Amino acid sequence: MKFYIASSFANKKAVRALASRLIREGFTQTYKRMTGQKMNARQR
Repeated sequence: MKFYIASSFANKKAVRALASRLIREGFTQTYKRMTGQKMNARQR
């Protein structure tokens, strides 16, 4: 399943922790807003 996390930069640490956990669980991150780049197959 794909996921996207929307949050303010004030929550950057929590967002990164959540994204890491979801990725470990097998989810796919679709967009990395902090860098403003869409994720390609290698980054997922």
